[in-house]
Amino acid sequence: MDELAVAIIGTRNPDQRQERKARFLAYHLSHHYGCRIKTGGAYGIDQAAMLGARIDMLDICLPWASYNKEIIPKGARLIIADRFRTAEWFESVENYHPAPDKLTNGARALHARNFGVIQPAHLVIAFPNADGGGGTGQGIRIAQALNIPVMQFNKGAESVLFSCMLSNALLYLDRKKADAIAA
Repeated sequence: MDELAVAIIGTRNPDQRQERKARFLAYHLSHHYGCRIKTGGAYGIDQAAMLGARIDMLDICLPWASYNKEIIPKGARLIIADRFRTAEWFESVENYHPAPDKLTNGARALHARNFGVIQPAHLVIAFPNADGGGGTGQGIRIAQALNIPVMQFNKGAESVLFSCMLSNALLYLDRKKADAIAA
């Protein structure tokens, strides 16, 4: 394992604490810990992660090439959902979305790209909205199904919880690195 990957996902309408925490985590994990940051290119938490991450350590999975192009940082590695090259992403919608038959093609591509963000990650840090649904909820379901640990930072969570979450994340990533070296 050359580098660890952390997916940072969340609401398009974060509170200021969530936004600052996502940006801080992306910065800390990519600049100081050498983790590749994976996110989905949306406004809100994804954008905060993109702003914090070291550009050469940033992977952005997009549902289509022009998606939110005005906020996508130049130099980041882009992976575009494609029914042929990323067929597994589209197949995942059937497994993890509660009503895949009701999705438009655009919504299907958005949910497919969630699999691209989550599947290669060693850890998922989620900043869900109040109801825990939408794409973030699907991302959490994917991570749980793939046995990828999820750390959630909900709106209004206190700073002590964030510090604990960061400590736990770093301990977990240290174990993953040590296991890879031992293998």
